[in-house]
Amino acid sequence: LREIDPPARGLSCAVLVRSNKNASSFAAALRSLTGMDVVTESAIHPVTDNAVTLALLSLLQLAAHPGDTLALEHLRMTPLGAVLGLEVAAVKTAAAQTAREVFEHGFAKVLTRVLKRLDVAGIALDPFHQRRVDQMLEFAGVFDEEGGRDIDLFIQGASDYETGQPGQGSAIQVMTVHKSKGLEFDVVIL
Repeated sequence: LREIDPPARGLSCAVLVRSNKNASSFAAALRSLTGMDVVTESAIHPVTDNAVTLALLSLLQLAAHPGDTLALEHLRMTPLGAVLGLEVAAVKTAAAQTAREVFEHGFAKVLTRVLKRLDVAGIALDPFHQRRVDQMLEFAGVFDEEGGRDIDLFIQGASDYETGQPGQGSAIQVMTVHKSKGLEFDVVIL
């Protein structure tokens, strides 16, 4: 994949596997080894399958439940925790502020504001994580339009949110041989 570099050449690419069971872990390994945007064609949970949106969920969990030490420690171990301040008091203050802002402005605006802090700190997201963040923000926008401000309901809904849409643009697509029937790609790797 690195030698051919389909995304740079504008080529569509599929990596075919035998079963869905290994597709997600295979896609994660390819993403890590190549640095390319790699997606699976099976149903995915875009808010719970990556580190960035899980850190955002931990911030919201802590905003709703200030005594949740698991959410606190998880958040403190992430780059987002470093941006907010690694001291327990700083993270808890940020979580309390997040709870107030969610009530006033909704989830999409608050999450966008938090993500801008990562950008200002020089923490750039790769294409995969940016797409996952965009999917979370899309879910948040719909949740906000419905008038929701309950953080626990948002976390549950975001955790359950499922999509099976294929990757966008020049993402390398990992799928089963069965799902690839009838599709065409410039590059196919078995």
